[in-house]
Amino acid sequence: MKSKSFKRYFILLYPFLMLITLVLVALISNISLNDILMAAAKPLTSPFYRLSFIKEFLIVGLLSVAMNLSLSMGEMNFSLEGIFHMAVFLSALVAIYFANFFIIIVLVPIVLYFLWQVPKKVSRGDGNKLIISSLIFNYLILGAINYLVYTFFSDENISSAVTKDFAFALDMKLGVAIAVASLVAFIIFAVKTSLVTKLKIIKDAPSILTSTGTEIKKEKRAIDLCLTLLTSVAAFLYLFLNYNRFSLQSFTGYGFDAITVTLLARGDFKKLAYPAILITYIRLLSLVMQTEFSFVSSVMYLMQGVLIFISILEARDDRNY
Repeated sequence: MKSKSFKRYFILLYPFLMLITLVLVALISNISLNDILMAAAKPLTSPFYRLSFIKEFLIVGLLSVAMNLSLSMGEMNFSLEGIFHMAVFLSALVAIYFANFFIIIVLVPIVLYFLWQVPKKVSRGDGNKLIISSLIFNYLILGAINYLVYTFFSDENISSAVTKDFAFALDMKLGVAIAVASLVAFIIFAVKTSLVTKLKIIKDAPSILTSTGTEIKKEKRAIDLCLTLLTSVAAFLYLFLNYNRFSLQSFTGYGFDAITVTLLARGDFKKLAYPAILITYIRLLSLVMQTEFSFVSSVMYLMQGVLIFISILEARDDRNY
């Protein structure tokens, strides 16, 4: 997969391939084409689903920028789904038991930062081991959070998969403002610290930094901190945009969506918007079809897995080249 033209067309067409596959699976499942077209139009025509699209895009977009930071410096750390779950869980825990949102601002990013380092410590700088260890660690976090919610923090009056109530919600306008402010703060920090340039050097020629006496670990720590801060903001928006509790049954996939977006963008921040919009649309279309026609499809996550597998093979070939 070393052809630049192939990569360019692959990036452009893969989201559409996901969309076509979703439609074909729906047709095989005896959903009529007319119903599929009606579902496809709802994210654009229904006020409720338009609002949902904005919320989904904010979350997927912030997580995509966060994941892109890791990918831009050549680290294929795939534990973002678990890290995002942990951020939401910790925010909910604070909202339920502490009612002190300053703790969310300080506690959550710090916890996420240390969790993000675990797969890297286990792999000890080996890129192939990092891929495997991060995927394993991802599911260990998911399993731990499921156990904690079901065992200690669920509302048995509603469902064992639903957390207890917390009395706080964000207005959509405020949510958008928080997301924009977070991105602006990140951009200012990136420009002031020449972060993009450093990312490119770290990825392409880390020996240059070593030979000039530059502390690579310091740069990577700063990048990881930005990553966890953006993930924390995404979790905060997910949890408090018109919610007063969260359910494990519908709480999945955002981290994998972001990984898909960043793999398609190939670490280029300028190319994130296109796949982020399409992946968000496909996510929402799946939700509409599930709500309207009881159509439950895992095809999107299957294709995300295929993309991750292809990217792993490509990364391995690039290292061996």
